[in-house]
Amino acid sequence: MARQAIAIHSSLSSLISLQEDLVADGFESFVYSQYFPNNINLLAGKESQFWFTSDYSHLRRKGRMTEYQKKKNHQIQKRFPVHRRSIYRSFQALVRFSLDLRKKSSRSSVTLFTDEHPQYVRVMCDLPKEERGLITHQRINSKLPRTVQNDLFSVNYLDREIRKDNSDHTRETVQFARNANNCMERLAVYRLYHNYIKPYRIGKREESRKTHAEWAGIPAQHIASEMKTVFTRRRFFSRSRWLSSSDILIWIRGISTPMKQMAEYLPAYSWA
Repeated sequence: MARQAIAIHSSLSSLISLQEDLVADGFESFVYSQYFPNNINLLAGKESQFWFTSDYSHLRRKGRMTEYQKKKNHQIQKRFPVHRRSIYRSFQALVRFSLDLRKKSSRSSVTLFTDEHPQYVRVMCDLPKEERGLITHQRINSKLPRTVQNDLFSVNYLDREIRKDNSDHTRETVQFARNANNCMERLAVYRLYHNYIKPYRIGKREESRKTHAEWAGIPAQHIASEMKTVFTRRRFFSRSRWLSSSDILIWIRGISTPMKQMAEYLPAYSWA
């Protein structure tokens, strides 16, 4: 189901000619145990709230811990080391995707709104000179009220909806994810629902019945055509175009799960 969702999303999102600015941010969750927090960076349209892509990165546990927890965390870090620049690499993938979106549009540059995370600034500073003028980075204080007027509203809204609708990310619950790949596969299916099924706004006006994808510029007839065959036509990796690097990793189950000893099972037909 996740591969179907990824293929349909890549097919439909390739029709978008970007006409809006972009918003990126990450929300934190964990996999396997709270000793293994993660950061999932999201990229969305500023006006349409269309969810373009997301990228997964492992984090080190932080915050207050007892002496026992500190010792256990130190032992775990030896067995499962986390790269210090994991968020840097994750956001770098989103910036690269944003630049690819600009290429497909008529815009000379695109504005990317984020919060004030220092790793985001480092990524933008490390861009090649020829690309710095193609993307403008706007930093917004994350402590501002999370209203519709907030420039980060798109990702704040996605954060709320994901935590509300996905038990993997509901705070203080026993229904957390045990496998990083399964976690991202569930998000891929949820992205399909958010973009192509869920109304942009719930209301009486005709405009409110449009999906987020329609607001992003994807024709309704194309959406209906693809969604009609979700369960009747199998999508293949070799025929799926415009897959993001994150979606490719999810497709091949290439995200490492903490403390997992055996390799991920990948059916042979996945490469077809």
